[in-house]
Amino acid sequence: SMLKQKGYATGGFGKWGCGGRDSTGVPEKHGFDVFFGYYDQVHAHSFYTPYLIRNSEEVVLEGNVGSRTGKTYSEYPIHAAAPQFIREHKERPFLCYMPITPPHGMYDIPADDPAWELYKNEAWMRDPMISQDTKNYAAMVSMVDREVGNVLDLLHELGLEENTIVFFTSDNGAAKRFDGVHNSCGKMNGHKRSLNEVGIRVPMIVRRPGKIKAGPVSQLLWYFPDVMPTLAELAGLTAPQGPQPIDGVSLVPVLRDPAARVRDHAYHAYPRRKLGRAIRTERYRLVEWKRIGDVNAKAEYELYDYATDPL
Repeated sequence: SMLKQKGYATGGFGKWGCGGRDSTGVPEKHGFDVFFGYYDQVHAHSFYTPYLIRNSEEVVLEGNVGSRTGKTYSEYPIHAAAPQFIREHKERPFLCYMPITPPHGMYDIPADDPAWELYKNEAWMRDPMISQDTKNYAAMVSMVDREVGNVLDLLHELGLEENTIVFFTSDNGAAKRFDGVHNSCGKMNGHKRSLNEVGIRVPMIVRRPGKIKAGPVSQLLWYFPDVMPTLAELAGLTAPQGPQPIDGVSLVPVLRDPAARVRDHAYHAYPRRKLGRAIRTERYRLVEWKRIGDVNAKAEYELYDYATDPL
């Protein structure tokens, strides 16, 4: 909605998760010209769903009944729609939002996906002690890597590379759904949905050739509320203010100079399950475990010093 003020075309492709059909939260009511994919989390668990959603209308996927197998792998039409959107709007400003669904829910990927070629000679692919879901997970990550590469190649092909800024990140840490060896958490405590480091800490990669120098790493604490004010400043706009002030800050100074500091702490809460909240500085994390809203609950606290205990 904010970017529409500057004439941006706005498209979303993937998993929305902020309101199902017939709710006030559907993307087409919040500034998106088109959104194609899944509108809710449960629907997004299957990659062989009978249908996807485009602007609240069902799009039938041939040969699917919602199980773990089918004829039409949902990620393929979703990913095809995003580059098509970019091609259609290459002559004007655009926001292409791609909340990529895999790996998520049921770890399924077609046996003939090109990602499998990367692993065909790996010994662990033939190890019966390693679950098929673990192998599928590896292939799905490589599929996402290929899809991101497709978008970057398209920007280069269309001559948009130096005039398009790309952000790539994750919405949370690892699920730790597999055994203790085959996961991306290593020996760190916690998992997705926890307030420990492993549940929250993810990198954000930002790319704009000619404007953002490749290679430098910033240790600045950032989180998703920073996206709105960052996009606002990049587009020459003022982030809208609602009943509650926006918690985020613009990261544009950091994009210009990785040593810049625009905040000294970040706040985290997980209210959906009322597990608690945490505050993080560059050196410390303080976690309060308490059922938020329960005035009689006794809080328990954990303090981590990243200089000596990064877990």
